Amino acid sequence: MISAKSEFGYQHTMKLMQDFEYRIDRRLRGVILELSQSVERIFHKPIIITSGVRTKEENEAAGGKSDSAHLIGYAVDIRSKIFNAGEIKWVQEYLKGIWGALIYVIYHKEHIHIEWTYREEKEE
Repeated sequence: MISAKSEFGYQHTMKLMQDFEYRIDRRLRGVILELSQSVERIFHKPIIITSGVRTKEENEAAGGKSDSAHLIGYAVDIRSKIFNAGEIKWVQEYLKGIWGALIYVIYHKEHIHIEWTYREEKEE
């Protein structure tokens, strides 16, 4: 089960869900859906998205880097405080074990940042 929760209220929560469905890179969306099924099966906990696609202003307010993958739909943050230390480690190892260098995963105090690292070259 995937849900979204925003500290900025209902409308932002709805934006997170719409962004996940329509603006997050399809490969990253697949990774998150697969992770969600495994986490629910093993730990009986949901994946809660706390950040997805950001505007430049939202990214600055969040303290994001100027070249953040959130700006182009290549990153999702999920809530980490519902997981214990062992579960967080499992999430990180699970993703790296399946996706290797295609996924960048880092734990922050309030969330786990999951980023699709492969960038397709744009045709000129």
